Amino acid sequence: MTCRKRGLSSAMVSFARLRTGLTDGQVQKLYHRLLKEIPDRDEIADEDDVRFTVESLARTIDATPELSVARRDSLLSRLASEHPDAGAPEVPQRVLHAVNHLPSRAHMAAAVIDDEIQRTARVTGLTYSQARAMYDEAFAADDDTDMDAEQVQRWQQRGVPTDDDTIRALVALEQAREVALADCPTQPTVTHQPVEDDQIATIGYEPTSRYLEVTFHSHPDRRYSYRVPRTLARGLLDSPHKGNYYGAHILGRTEYTFSSKQAWEQASVSYRCATCGRFAPRDYGCNCPPRGTAGEEQLTMAYARSAVTGATRPQLPEVLPQGGFDYDAEGITVSLPRDWMLQEALSGDVDTIAIVHLNEESEHLTGQVHLTNGEVAAIEVNCPCASSGPCRHRHAVSDAVAAATQGTTVDNSANYSAITVVSGNPQLTWETNPGMFTAIQANPQPPLYLPYDATAGISAPDTGRAFGTEIEFDFPEDMNEHEREQALSAIGYSLYRMRLAGTKRQVDAEALRGKETYAHTHEHGWVFKTDGSCAGEIASPIMYDTEETWENLSRVLATVHRYGGVASINTGMHVHVSASDFDARSDARSRTRALLDSSADAWLRLATNPARGTHRGVTYCEPGSSAAERSADPSERDTWVNFQHVTGRDNDHVEFRLWDGTLDPAVSQQQIALSVAAVNLACSPDPIPEPTAYSHGGGDPDAGARRLLDALWWRNRDKQQTARLWSVTSWQSMPSVYPQTA
Repeated sequence: MTCRKRGLSSAMVSFARLRTGLTDGQVQKLYHRLLKEIPDRDEIADEDDVRFTVESLARTIDATPELSVARRDSLLSRLASEHPDAGAPEVPQRVLHAVNHLPSRAHMAAAVIDDEIQRTARVTGLTYSQARAMYDEAFAADDDTDMDAEQVQRWQQRGVPTDDDTIRALVALEQAREVALADCPTQPTVTHQPVEDDQIATIGYEPTSRYLEVTFHSHPDRRYSYRVPRTLARGLLDSPHKGNYYGAHILGRTEYTFSSKQAWEQASVSYRCATCGRFAPRDYGCNCPPRGTAGEEQLTMAYARSAVTGATRPQLPEVLPQGGFDYDAEGITVSLPRDWMLQEALSGDVDTIAIVHLNEESEHLTGQVHLTNGEVAAIEVNCPCASSGPCRHRHAVSDAVAAATQGTTVDNSANYSAITVVSGNPQLTWETNPGMFTAIQANPQPPLYLPYDATAGISAPDTGRAFGTEIEFDFPEDMNEHEREQALSAIGYSLYRMRLAGTKRQVDAEALRGKETYAHTHEHGWVFKTDGSCAGEIASPIMYDTEETWENLSRVLATVHRYGGVASINTGMHVHVSASDFDARSDARSRTRALLDSSADAWLRLATNPARGTHRGVTYCEPGSSAAERSADPSERDTWVNFQHVTGRDNDHVEFRLWDGTLDPAVSQQQIALSVAAVNLACSPDPIPEPTAYSHGGGDPDAGARRLLDALWWRNRDKQQTARLWSVTSWQSMPSVYPQTA
């Protein structure tokens, strides 16, 4: 085949296959489709363009850690043979076009296939892994049946490979969904609400699928259906003359009408999700199914079902487990994940599976520990031992689990003698009883990523204090412009396919300036936009402390990381916290400033990205009294905390700009929680802790930090999470940060 005749094409096909998980045949189909986009077979590519493509691809391959040394050398040698300086033959323009666009096309194709698997899992009630197995089985089936030309064309328009195996597997997923939907409980997508208007009688709108139904006084039994943007639906609902608005903006507009009766019928009915039990439009289901190990997926599904059915949700333990460490057993190092004991604590009657890693000299092995009611039910290790029974690898894992379990059940009650009550909540005063804080610092561990209840109820759904975040990210310095464009395209498309972002591409931030509005739903509520100081920024919708929030935050950060994003010294994280109650307390602003200023060095440490070790500097987040004086000035926003958006309205919010950029969801979650807790304390009657600035120079360097934890949190669990973040960061004197801003 053409793509195997040249080293450039061969290397690109192999690299795209390795990076996306597509098969060789699937990538070749995409490659040949790209070739056909340039009809002139005789046009020759410019030599400088070929040189740029070969060199940029070589740098990308060389910087890809997933590749083995042998694979990397093989790809690089094929590329070297195509370098113009090596006397390689001329490259046709169509080949260069295909090579340059293949990575993004392959990523998009993989995203579409992944989306189909997720849709199938939602409709059928399977986990993602089970739906993936269904796809793999259909893909590998020995079936010579020719695919229908109409089906092939339909899938080709969606950008997937059109080989028989892929089409057969995707059709099998469609058929599985149809079977599940045939017996699935349904209900109308919208509920009509009467409106005050001379013409329109009722309106029903479902924002996720953008489905609109309207009835008129003249024909109350006839419903007119459309698919319209949320802004248009909001304009209709808010208009004092709804009939006139409908006639001017919706009636007769072909872009809002359904293409067929079948499309309308599918949009007008919602189906009950077999995973969580919610009703959702057919093609716009919930954010099920979960991903992860088999145990994690089953556990997350149990959370989702309990939220809908009203069943008792597993409670987070008051003292979080200290799991996650390396255990040495006779030359074998066993690494346990930091959250495996938390999974067991939350699981209830759901069995959990923890993934473990074993390292013996240069050999790396993986294994699984099956847990039932806290007890080890089985241990599986992918080791070369001939026996299926006990072996030294299984013994090593068993010993590690036993040691971890014993480590999490240590009785720390003796460390807590003074217990006070603040606002009706039992509180352990860590300032005078430092036992647990000291234990965490002796065994540093990052915070756990909690599935819910990460803010002590402060940001409880609907009734609590809302928040939002802006995530900045960058790319490595050695990533060239072409690679950056491909990565940004892949990030945007992935967020869109996950139904988080409303557009497939990065939006120009300048075009949004002055028009920013924050969505109230996760569905297409995230905004992927440009940023002048880094590669990009992703703004969240208005959120609360829910499973959906933390799941989607993790998915966004993972997407950025997957396509090469990093948290560089140029990036930060901004957190917006609702402050509609600031007017109820005239000194709320000064209390917020005092809280940060009195413990400035402690906040600086907590704001640091643990992966880098030092704070990025305060050019865009200046602390101190001079910044406090400017924090309410509309022209000044580059302060630790600013009050530009506190103007006495219901949507008032405070912005925290001190946080470093991070792609670690657990660190991000804890820093968001600290922002929420800070505003909550400022609006409460509780006292602001005494000044502790630069306390690390004294005899007990962490006393001020423990005092701050006592002021912010009343639950032991929340203090423990902040103490974990503290344990993986380090002291930095405030003056030492300023030179970085020069």
